[in-house]
Amino acid sequence: MVQNKIPVAFVSGATGTVGRAVVDRLLRENFAVTMFSRSSGKLVEAERELLEKYPMTILRICVGDVINEKDVMGAIKWTHNHSGDIDLLVTCHAAQPMIKPTVNLSIAEFMSVIESDLVGTFNVNRLIGSNMIKTGGGCIVNLSSIHSIATYPQRAAYAAAKAGVVGFSRALAIEWGSRNVRVNCISPWQVKGPRTTNANGHQISDVIKRSPSGKLIEAAEIANTVLYFWNTPGCTGPNMVLDGGVLSSAWYMPYGE
Repeated sequence: MVQNKIPVAFVSGATGTVGRAVVDRLLRENFAVTMFSRSSGKLVEAERELLEKYPMTILRICVGDVINEKDVMGAIKWTHNHSGDIDLLVTCHAAQPMIKPTVNLSIAEFMSVIESDLVGTFNVNRLIGSNMIKTGGGCIVNLSSIHSIATYPQRAAYAAAKAGVVGFSRALAIEWGSRNVRVNCISPWQVKGPRTTNANGHQISDVIKRSPSGKLIEAAEIANTVLYFWNTPGCTGPNMVLDGGVLSSAWYMPYGE
């Protein structure tokens, strides 16, 4: 990384709830940001709204798929030509969890989740990480999930993919540490957003009762954790769990009752 330059960030899955919050926070911190997503319409809408909010910032949008090497390479080149070398990579892309009994889960269904969440993360990390090594270093934050540690029934593909992201991130932290590339992971519990808002209200209220904090995780909390990793040079390899105390609890009653 070149000192005293505007830091450049690349965010995959940038139009989702978490990705959008991460981009918003990075722009507020004066990063030049490239938003990468499969949805061109959502990218254009996000670009317009964010530039209205932060008119003096540098924001680029690139359409592509994380598992497509050509798409990712094109986005890297676009970012390099318009903003400079990438200093921070945040992978926020995620597949639907494929809720289904494992005995009825086809190989194609299983692989669709593995390809998006694990292979896609591998692809983006490999391509951008190799550039970071060449340019003097960087910081990578991969988004995983609490399902990497504790999961629900009928989530075999999702749990396997998210656990893979944590293991992969740890392996890269060890492999690339001497090259000044730090790699960390964030595993949030249920994040407040469309997936939880649109779910059955009774189910969500039951989920919240499981939490000592009595609330879901906010996307802004994840964005804050990204900045923590960016600002903490001695931190590489950990998986930061954001769960409001859920995994620490052995209490058998709903909280607040």
